[in-house]
Amino acid sequence: MTQHSMDNIDDENNLTDSVRDSHQADFEMNELNNTDEEMDLLEASMHEDDNDAEFDEIAELRAWTLSKNPTIPHTRLDALLRILRVRLLPNLPLSSKTFLRTASVDYDVQIHEDSSEFVYFGLKKILQMSINPNLHTNNVVNLKINVDGVQLFKSSSKQFWPILCQVHSEKDVYQPFPIAIYCGTHKPQNLEQYLQQFIEEINYLHENGFEVNGQHLQVKLIAFICDRPARAFIKCIKGHGAYWSCERCMVHGERVEGRTVYPVSEGAEKRTDDSFRNQQNLEHHQGVTPLLNIRLKLDMILAFLLDFMHLVCLGVMEKILNYWLYGNITIRLSQTAKCLLTNLLVKLQHQVPQEFQRTTHSFADVKKFKATELKFLLLYSGPIIFKRVLPTNICKHFLLLHAACRILCSERWAVEKRTHAKKYLTLFVTLAEHLYGKASLISNMHNLIHLADDVRYMNCSLSRISAFPFENTLGIIKKFLRSGNKPLAQIVRRNVVTFVKRFKTLLKYFLFSGHIQPRIQILRQSRSNNEGEIIIKRLQYIGVVLTSRVPNNTVLLDNGLLLKIDRIFLSAYENENDIKITGTIFKKVEPLFTYPCNSADLHMWAVSERNTTSGTFPLNKVIQKMITFDISTEIEEKIYTMPFLHM
Repeated sequence: MTQHSMDNIDDENNLTDSVRDSHQADFEMNELNNTDEEMDLLEASMHEDDNDAEFDEIAELRAWTLSKNPTIPHTRLDALLRILRVRLLPNLPLSSKTFLRTASVDYDVQIHEDSSEFVYFGLKKILQMSINPNLHTNNVVNLKINVDGVQLFKSSSKQFWPILCQVHSEKDVYQPFPIAIYCGTHKPQNLEQYLQQFIEEINYLHENGFEVNGQHLQVKLIAFICDRPARAFIKCIKGHGAYWSCERCMVHGERVEGRTVYPVSEGAEKRTDDSFRNQQNLEHHQGVTPLLNIRLKLDMILAFLLDFMHLVCLGVMEKILNYWLYGNITIRLSQTAKCLLTNLLVKLQHQVPQEFQRTTHSFADVKKFKATELKFLLLYSGPIIFKRVLPTNICKHFLLLHAACRILCSERWAVEKRTHAKKYLTLFVTLAEHLYGKASLISNMHNLIHLADDVRYMNCSLSRISAFPFENTLGIIKKFLRSGNKPLAQIVRRNVVTFVKRFKTLLKYFLFSGHIQPRIQILRQSRSNNEGEIIIKRLQYIGVVLTSRVPNNTVLLDNGLLLKIDRIFLSAYENENDIKITGTIFKKVEPLFTYPCNSADLHMWAVSERNTTSGTFPLNKVIQKMITFDISTEIEEKIYTMPFLHM
């Protein structure tokens, strides 16, 4: 196959770049008592069915044990089981090995000629164990697939390459699970062998479906969510440094300052499924992908999503931060401005809701920022802190990216306003050349003009089709490792039950009556007060945690009011559906920004607590959790609020 000699220059198609660095887990492996194990197996066969006849308390205890990080040593877990068996849970196994169900797991670990290992867990089995048919009223189970690499230890080149699957549903109640895992010192060398069992089973399920509780369900593979190197790997196409690397259009790259850039060209011919399958643009391909053997009609262009996490957060957002902090002197921030940014972030540190795993605390080393930190800057704190230090033209340029991503990540606005977002992103890319130079128009920057197409194709927000859940699952898989010895064998013993239990735990939070309804879960409460009320300190509703204290106490009501919750209560004679909230009603002062759109249209305001009123409302009036940032000074009140976006 003909290819340009420059295609491989700056081509990062080497997927080892996709592999994540991580800290080595230093865990102990504990031997189990064989006698206890035999007693457990006998007792288990007498008292419980492997799937259905298990006490909820035992299942919850197992899920809790498997969720701990670092993992609980088996010797300590053995001791705990013996204590609980005496009076509380007499049906508990005696040994941790049987309790965690790692003794009876049997999978065929294939050893390849290069000493790499591969295990295929299967798709149908896990779907039957985890699917709730009430979530699939059309009897169709839609699947999203992720392929990526994760380095296991800093001191070793050994890595996992899992094939992960997530069920796509109206509400994201399903978590990803592994279908297969490859273990070796490099990425899989034989792509056809790596994907063969997955392709065979997806073809079988597409034609035959499967049954859950007597209900027949069809299976449909709808999307692959991977980073750019992994997409190049499984599609057998050139990496993102090649001249014809764009996966969506036929724009031709050029070399500028040692990198391949892609000029803005709205008239560029679009790639199609047919043109890909026929390899009409030979310079785009490196071979024939085994994915063409999937008999389900899969769009080889649009079904491979660009992914918000890698493209925007780790790609574009990190890039423009580097321009501001370390770039040309004409756009680089002063040391005073950098200190101001860090001080503002420190002020916001304790105002971030608990749904965020981490927030940015300092701009000392942007290159070490994680995707969640960059997402926080882009979607939430950026408009508030950057407008205080950036020149007007650069700040407005950032707001184009911010507004577009807020729209595309919003369940409420993504589909309705995606054309506006596409215009903002196209303008953002066009202006980037003037602000940061032509060398800024690299692959990630260019692909912004195609990002809104993913929303159109999937008919949902980017929040539901990003790689964040898959990255979390990779982290969970790594946490299962108790030592560096035989890592794949350790995962094989812990895989299926663990991820199925994660599914079932999530599904408890929803009621089903034709469609998904939010269920209230009271997490913490106090005894009734003198007025016969139960004071609720913390609860979960519409997928978020609400409390009566900052930073989890601002909500948007269905009548448009912004409420800062002071009290959550329930009459002693009422049920959880009658919970009420009392608080201060914020006064909307002005939009947070007016360019490129009025932020009030996105429910983003500057608000005031002065001359406000209070009110009491039913909890079911809440339609959105809000994030509120207060950076007021003694001289000026500065409070801003915006919707929390699920991701």
